[in-house]
Amino acid sequence: MRRHSRPARRGAGMSLELTSCTLTVHDFDEALGFYRDVLGFAVRDDVEREGTRWVSAGPPSQPDVRIWFRPSGADPRASPGDRQAVDDLIAEGPLSRLIFRTDDCDATFERLEAAGAEVMQEPITQPDGVRDCAFLDPSGNLLRFAQARPAIHQPPEDLRRRPQPEPVVDGGPRAVSDRQSPPRSAGPRSI
Repeated sequence: MRRHSRPARRGAGMSLELTSCTLTVHDFDEALGFYRDVLGFAVRDDVEREGTRWVSAGPPSQPDVRIWFRPSGADPRASPGDRQAVDDLIAEGPLSRLIFRTDDCDATFERLEAAGAEVMQEPITQPDGVRDCAFLDPSGNLLRFAQARPAIHQPPEDLRRRPQPEPVVDGGPRAVSDRQSPPRSAGPRSI
């Protein structure tokens, strides 16, 4: 049975924030080494509960965000064939992707390349002005690092268009629009 959602009421004041997401990895320690040591993430959780290891990390600048690492074969309902298909998709990069904002795409690229991360795309400026690059993490997840397009600067105050004074006609302000049709010539009209 298909369930239809009701449209949100306008003005309901709904505020949403992402707090966590899941990323499939082949090896917890390898993932932690990359996200902690290469990207500089803080380890949020690394605990074992009921025989299961729970590991998460996140950017220090976003203390409320957790990226939970999940082993590729973690779903007990998955058949061996399904697990292999997931591993294959991860290895190709299309299954999981994260996009990070960076202040300096080129410096981020140099740091990750020097750390040995697999380069998928060198820094380029996209048609919309965003500069980005891409890498694969050790498990094959695609990571993009995007630098916001430069802000459009306002011209200096003295170059901005200033309001023009209203034209004076017969000693008073003009009551009609400045967009008047040009005066007609008194010469012959062509048809």
